[in-house]
Amino acid sequence: MQKTPPRIIDSKSRTVWFAARASAFAALCAFGMQPLVASAQAKLTITPDAGAATRPTIGTSSNGTQVVNIVAPNAAGVSSNRFSDYNVGTGGVIINNATQAAQTQIGGTVQANSVLGKQGAKLVLMQVTSGAQSQLLGTTEIAGNSANLVLANPAGITCSGCGFLNAPRVTLATGTPTLKSDGSLDTIDVKQGTLAVDGGGLNGSTSAVDLIARAITINGKVQGKSIDAIAGANRVNYASKSALAQAGTGSAPQVAIDVQSLGSMYGDGAVRLLGTEAGVGVRDNGTLTSLTGNLSVGANGDVTIAVPASIKAAGNAAINGANVTNDGSIAASGSMDVHATQALANRGTITADSMSLIANTLSNAGKVAANGIRMGGDRSLINTGTIEAAQQAELAGDSMTLAADSSVNSANVTLRGGTITNQSNAVNASRFLNINADHIDNAGTLSSGGGAYVNAMSTFANGANGTLTAQDNVQIGGGNVTNDDLIASARSLDANGALSLTNRGTLTAGDAMNLSTRGSLLNSGKMSAASLSMTADQSLTNSGTIDATTQATLASNNLMLSGGSVKGGTVTLNGGTVTNQNATVNAGQLLDIRADNVENTGTLSSNGDARVNAMNTFMNGANGTLTAQNNVQIGGTTLNNSNGSIEAVKGTLSVQASTIANLNGKLSSGNAMSINTRGDLDNTGGTITAGRDGQIDVGGKLTNDNGSITSQAAVRGTAGSMSNVGGTISAPISAEIRVVGDNDRNNGGFIPPVNPTPEPERTPAPKPEPTPTTFVPPPGFVRMDPHSPDLNKYSGFYDQDGYFYARIFMPS
Repeated sequence: MQKTPPRIIDSKSRTVWFAARASAFAALCAFGMQPLVASAQAKLTITPDAGAATRPTIGTSSNGTQVVNIVAPNAAGVSSNRFSDYNVGTGGVIINNATQAAQTQIGGTVQANSVLGKQGAKLVLMQVTSGAQSQLLGTTEIAGNSANLVLANPAGITCSGCGFLNAPRVTLATGTPTLKSDGSLDTIDVKQGTLAVDGGGLNGSTSAVDLIARAITINGKVQGKSIDAIAGANRVNYASKSALAQAGTGSAPQVAIDVQSLGSMYGDGAVRLLGTEAGVGVRDNGTLTSLTGNLSVGANGDVTIAVPASIKAAGNAAINGANVTNDGSIAASGSMDVHATQALANRGTITADSMSLIANTLSNAGKVAANGIRMGGDRSLINTGTIEAAQQAELAGDSMTLAADSSVNSANVTLRGGTITNQSNAVNASRFLNINADHIDNAGTLSSGGGAYVNAMSTFANGANGTLTAQDNVQIGGGNVTNDDLIASARSLDANGALSLTNRGTLTAGDAMNLSTRGSLLNSGKMSAASLSMTADQSLTNSGTIDATTQATLASNNLMLSGGSVKGGTVTLNGGTVTNQNATVNAGQLLDIRADNVENTGTLSSNGDARVNAMNTFMNGANGTLTAQNNVQIGGTTLNNSNGSIEAVKGTLSVQASTIANLNGKLSSGNAMSINTRGDLDNTGGTITAGRDGQIDVGGKLTNDNGSITSQAAVRGTAGSMSNVGGTISAPISAEIRVVGDNDRNNGGFIPPVNPTPEPERTPAPKPEPTPTTFVPPPGFVRMDPHSPDLNKYSGFYDQDGYFYARIFMPS
C-alpha cells in the first residue's frame, strides 16, 4: 500500500518538504552525527531490561508507517515508555494512544491500542536510557486521543525536519524525568546533553514546544504555539516550567542557547529562551518571533544579539543577562525590558511601546525608540546614538555622557545622575526638560518646547557652545552655576546658586529673571529680561550688560558695578556697600539706591526720578554723576559730592544728611531745591543751583568759600555759622541765609541784592577809597561790591575803608 505523505501545517508542497528533510539528513551526516537509518522507518529499540509497565510494542499503520503502541497510563494519566534507541526517520512515527481505530494524517488507519482499554494517556513519556542520541527527521503523530508528549534523552536530541501532530504540548529534553508519588510528571533532571534543531527545522505549530537541555543549538526554523527553550544544568518543573540550577556533568558549554544565522523561532504565543548556567550565555544570529504573545531571553551569562539577528514580539519583550549586546534588531509592540547585571551595549535598533534598559554600564550607539523610554546605568550611561521617545525619555547614570553626534528627543526628557556631560547638539524636549545631578557640564544643546528644570547639587557649568533654551519657564539650581554661552527662556528664568552664580555669556528671559545665591554673583556677560532681580548674600559684581524693560533689582552685602551697564524702567540697587566704578546705570522711570554705603565714580541716571538713601555715606566722587530728568532725593548720614555732580534736570532736588561735602562739586535742580543737614555743609569751590526756590538749612557751619549758591527765584536758609570767603549767594528775588551764630565771615564774598523791598529815598554817603583794613561786620550785614549799581537799594553803612555793608537780616 502506498504511503500517505505527512501533512505539514505551513502548507508547503510535498516536493519542498521532502527536499528540505533530505537536505537536513545530508547535513546531519556531514556534521558527523551518528549514522541514521536510511529508510523512512524509525529505528526504535526497546530497552531489553524494561518491565512490562514500561515496554511499548512496535507495529505499523495501514500505509506501513511505524506505530509505537504505548503502555497503559498510570492513575495520573502518564504512559511511561523506555527505549535503548529512539529515532524518527523521514517517514515519521505514530504514537498509538487510540482506544479504538483511528485515522491519522501520516499513516492512514491505526487500530486501537489494546493495552489502553477505554482510557488513553494524557501524557506520553518516551525515555531513552542507553546513552545513544535521538535523531528526529520526521513527523511524530499521536493517534487517537491527543496527549502531551515528552521525549527525554540525556545523551542528546537532534531535530531536523521533525514535526508533531495531535500533541498539545511537546517537550524535548536531555534529562531524566521524575514522577511524583501520584504518578504525575514532576521534574526533568538535566545535567548534560545538547538539543539541536538543524536545517529541516521543527514544526510544532499546533503544539506548545519545550526545548530543555544543557545546551541548545538552533540552526533551523522552530515553530510552536508557544516556545520555551530552557538551557543549563537544571531541575525543570514540568508544570510551571521553572528551572532550579544544579551542578552539571562535565564541562559547561560555551553557549547555553545558540540561535545561528539560519535559525529561527516563531511562536504564535509566548517565546522564552532561558539559560541558567553561570557564565554561559545566549547568542542570537537568527530570528526570534512571537506572533501574538510575549518574548523573553534570559541568561546567567551574556546575551549577544548579532547582525542580522532580529527579535520581535507582538506583546512584551524581556532580555536579561550578565552582559547584553545588541547589534541586530529588537522590537516589541508592548513593553521592552532589557537588563544587564554588568554591561548593556546597543549598536543596533530597539523599538517598543514602552522601554526599560537597565545595566551597570549602559551604552547606546544605535537607535532606541518608544513612546516611553527609561535608560539607567548604575555606573555609567553613554549615548552616541539616537534616543527617540514620543512621550517620556528618562536617562540615569552615575556618570552620563551624551556625545556630540548623539540625540535625545521626547515630549518630556529627564536626565538624572552623578555627573552629566552633554556634548550633543540635540537634546530636545517638546514639553518639559528635567535635569538633576551632582555635576552638570553642558557644551551642547539643551532645549525645551515647554519648561526646563536644571538642578546640580555641586556644579552646573553651561560652557562654551552650551545652550539651554525653553519656550516656557527655566529654573536652575545648584551649588555653583556658571554660564559661558546661552541660557534663554521665552518666559521666566530663575537661577539659584547656593555657593556662586557666574555669567560670562548671555542670560535672557521674555518675562521675569530671578538670580540668587548665598555666595557671590558675577556678571561679565549679558542679561536681559522684562524684569530682572539679582541677589547675592556675599557679593554681586557686574562688569557686563544688564537690561530690563520694566524692573532691574540688584541686591548684595557688597554690590560692585565695575564698568558695564545696568538699564531698566525701575532700577533698584540695595546692599551693605554699593559701589559704581565707571559703570553706567540708567533708569527709565525710577532709580532707587538703598545701602549702608554708596560710592559712585560712574554714571547714575534716570529719565524719571532718583532716590539715594545711604545710612552711612553716599560718596559721589571724582567723575561721578547722578542725574535725573525729574526729582532727586538723597538721604543718609554723610553726603560727599566732592568733584561729583548731582542734578535734577527738570525736577526738585532734596538732600537730607548729617553732613554734606560739595567741594568742587555740583548740586543742581531745574525746580526747587531743599538741602538740610544737622551738621556742616561745605561748598568750597562747589556749585549749588536751584531752578526755583532754594532752601538750605545747615545746623552746623555753612562754608561757601569760592563757592556758588544760586537760585532762579529765591535762596533762603539757616546756618549755625557761615564762611563765604570769595563765595557767591544770589537769587533774583531774595537771598537770605539766617546765621544763628556770631561768626559770619564774608571776606570777599558776594550776595548781590536784587529786587528787595525798597528803602525810602536817600542820598548815599560819599564812597571813600577803600584801604586794606580788616573789619568784621556785625551779624546780619554782608559786604557788597563797591561797584554795584544797586548799593542804594539797601540800608547799611560804610566801613572806614569805604566798603558798604548791607543789612540782609538780623539774627534772632
